[in-house]
Amino acid sequence: MTPDRSATAYLSCAEPSWATAVSERQLRGILTLAALLSERVFLSDVHLGDNVNFLHSYLGASPLGLYRHLRSLTESGVVSVLLRTESVRPGTATPSFRCDSFADVYRSWRVQDPASAWIVPPDDEVRLRFMADIDGWASGSATRYDYAAVKRTFMDTVKALARADTFTRHTAGVFSAMPGSEADYHRLLARDWLSLSDFYRFFQSRGVPASHPVMLIHGLVNELAYSADVRASMVGADLYGEPLEDAFWPADPETEPDRPSGPVIESLLEHASSVLDVPALSVLGLLSADEIMGLRESHGRGYFEMLYLMNDPAYVKGSPHGAAALCRALASYWTAIADHLARRHPEATHTPRKLAIFLDMTPGVLRRASRESFSFALNVGVPAAAAAGAIPAPIAAASKTLAATASASLRFLFLAESIELRRIRSVIPDGTWLTKASPAIFPTADRMPPAA
Repeated sequence: MTPDRSATAYLSCAEPSWATAVSERQLRGILTLAALLSERVFLSDVHLGDNVNFLHSYLGASPLGLYRHLRSLTESGVVSVLLRTESVRPGTATPSFRCDSFADVYRSWRVQDPASAWIVPPDDEVRLRFMADIDGWASGSATRYDYAAVKRTFMDTVKALARADTFTRHTAGVFSAMPGSEADYHRLLARDWLSLSDFYRFFQSRGVPASHPVMLIHGLVNELAYSADVRASMVGADLYGEPLEDAFWPADPETEPDRPSGPVIESLLEHASSVLDVPALSVLGLLSADEIMGLRESHGRGYFEMLYLMNDPAYVKGSPHGAAALCRALASYWTAIADHLARRHPEATHTPRKLAIFLDMTPGVLRRASRESFSFALNVGVPAAAAAGAIPAPIAAASKTLAATASASLRFLFLAESIELRRIRSVIPDGTWLTKASPAIFPTADRMPPAA
């Protein structure tokens, strides 16, 4: 039987090339948010080994830092780190390197990858000590995965991406500034084997920084392959003003709600399913693993039960008001989180703010209020299958409710003064999304990797 992973999340915003855009503090905040809203959160060996934020946090040894938080959540069973069974590089002197530990993963990179493929330059002494420390608390509970299978999904997806309008918009300026580079890129795509490091080398050799949108998008496609392998929803953010969620998960025009008219904030609040009084969201960055576990166990049961049910096509088909019930359960859970923050961290919560929760509100609508608010989103419905067409056609055709709910999202809008918005954005990037695993860019459902 395939294990249900409908309420799991994959921390794609920890992708190494995103490290300059999503800071250590923000990664900790997003990890906290994902741990509160997802039954289980996955990170990969690539995240730990090549995202400088984890290394810096380890070296800093802060009790409130990202590294300590990650370890505590892993030991609590909320976070699971992916560890490959082997590293594969066809055509190299060492085409296969067995990996029994996180330190082995680093050794495989040193043997198989040139320095130009790294985001963080290799440093044997420091990095090996870091990876060995991870082995001390994570390798025993790690989720093993087939690296070659993930790369096959990546190769299929990046080739599909190269034919999409999304990609063209982000590469036009890059290729026009470097005559001949577009032809070189397509020759790279024609290879039998590709990994993200090949694209890093290609773009870095042409002076494209790791923070450039074209690099971010290639990194995101790689993350899509990992999230598909564990059937988890993606966790990311719209970076540098690029609507990445919109680009990879476009709204269905037939189910898209009407845009509110009139003054933006007032109209949005009229469309909200719930409006809560909450303390400053930047306090989420102070929550410990023990506090997160306590909130999940004491107040999150109803929410997680509804999230589980909303990923069952049979339940959705027979429960037209299921999404609204999930919204109510989430409002109740978030109220308990807000009460806990105000009680345990009164010195940091200040004046209560408004947090509006919306069902089926598109990201574009919320972006209209971005200067006056902070927003993030949680996908519901049947996220692991719907966008790739994996829901059987007869079921989807039998119920418009199922088709609509499969792409539904719960979206949060936090209202506060500018100074408080700056504080929360330093903890969680604006436009953060926990969304469906299968983007529109995936080739076809039958080419999706099998569930683990």
